Amino acid sequence: MDKKEIGLTIKQIREHAAFSQEQLAEKVGVSCGTISMIERGARAPSLEVLIRIINALDTTADLVLRDVLKNGYAIKESELNEKLKTLSLTDRKHIYHVVETMISDLSAKH
Repeated sequence: MDKKEIGLTIKQIREHAAFSQEQLAEKVGVSCGTISMIERGARAPSLEVLIRIINALDTTADLVLRDVLKNGYAIKESELNEKLKTLSLTDRKHIYHVVETMISDLSAKH
């Protein structure tokens, strides 16, 4: 398990939810120091604490673990797709062109 990736993701979700470490610690029932160590990757949360963090942040395990799961890229692709939907058609065309060019270049190398 990559403690640093999980911790960074938890921190990002916590900040997006506008919770302080203290607020999250209180909701989870652990010390602020524990949340800090988890977010820095100095400590892996136990399964029980991880579940309480996920519930406190009103998120999902696949989102928290997306960078450490084999199929985590499917989640990232979904997130990117949602972001692309917010762009203008012209901007999306530019991004698609860049991605298609990169894929073509990579395919030519193999």
